[in-house]
Amino acid sequence: MKNHIQPVQTPSAVRVRRLEISEVSTGYRALQVPDLVGRIHVAIVHISLEKTRGNIREDFNKQATAMSEVETCLMIAGNFNDMPKIHTKDIEHFRSVLTDKIGNLPSATMFDVFGFVAQLAKYK
Repeated sequence: MKNHIQPVQTPSAVRVRRLEISEVSTGYRALQVPDLVGRIHVAIVHISLEKTRGNIREDFNKQATAMSEVETCLMIAGNFNDMPKIHTKDIEHFRSVLTDKIGNLPSATMFDVFGFVAQLAKYK
């Protein structure tokens, strides 16, 4: 009898599976609440790259997004090339991240730092 019983799929599970098959949904991720993991200092760093061609851009992207302190990193047009949002536990931790990690990113030459005052909208 066990072999003949099929699990019942809810309508939601069917829709989710359909989205996965059609590749509209390509993965899942867990979002941390920075305040709850002790990262209450937030800053936006504008980074200018000396070079952006070839593997330099790819290497920069891989290294920047691999940093646990980087929530997101936007490639932008203008005087700067990239804009990571950095979460650290305090200003000393931020200084360490800025000098030891961000300062060593491939082709990074100039930085402009903005302290984060408030987030007016959140992802839904």
